Amino acid sequence: MIKAIQIELLKSKRTKSFMISFIMMLVAATWSLLAASRSIDIPKLRTIGLFFNNLQANSIFLPIATCLFVSRIVGNEKEGSTFKLQEANNTNLIIIFTRKLIFTNSVFLLLNIFQVLIVYLNVLRYDIQVPIWTLILQVVGLTMSSFTLITLFLYLSIILEKQGILLGIGFLSGFFGMITSQTLKWINLIFPFGGSSFLALYRIKILNSSDSLDYIFSWDKSVPLNYTLYLIYCVMIYSVVKYLLKKKKGDNNE
Repeated sequence: MIKAIQIELLKSKRTKSFMISFIMMLVAATWSLLAASRSIDIPKLRTIGLFFNNLQANSIFLPIATCLFVSRIVGNEKEGSTFKLQEANNTNLIIIFTRKLIFTNSVFLLLNIFQVLIVYLNVLRYDIQVPIWTLILQVVGLTMSSFTLITLFLYLSIILEKQGILLGIGFLSGFFGMITSQTLKWINLIFPFGGSSFLALYRIKILNSSDSLDYIFSWDKSVPLNYTLYLIYCVMIYSVVKYLLKKKKGDNNE
């Protein structure tokens, strides 16, 4: 499996997929930091919740970044008939899918860690205390959200003839992710593109004020439940996709 991942890494270098996704995640982190900087001088908002909440840019950029990465590593092979060659060598769709799933999730785990570290280093400038477990939870949340997106986009990239359709779905997912991040939390559990918003550690809380709109970012007390439910959701998405690929494999053999 390690050798297979090394091969996938060499392929991704040729398509520059890692660099594109890296830039996308860097833009997401920069966007979030710029948005937070507008409110950092307000004492009650000067907390870690200003940086790790459900209104961050990840809901927009994560679906697009994962889609672009998957599209390039799969589309390039489909155009070059690499899939057919692998199948001829008894490397079936399930094995191809599994290798690319492990590789892509490994890449986005590193990108998620990188993004969280950028935010953390920026937070230190403002003398805001950040518990290590908060950083770990943020990475885990982003990684689970990435997993569902990667799993679905990989499946779509394999079954769709035209990768342009996949890219369209990816950009639409980013658009809908932006919309659902500002709606009820549980709506984001239903749709994969809302994962990063559903798993946010802090949520905006509107305060009663007759003068103007007043709010703070408060810790989401249901974080343990949210993470447990989303882990189950990840397993369900993976199981369904694997079942569909096995069915497709069976249909191709008939």
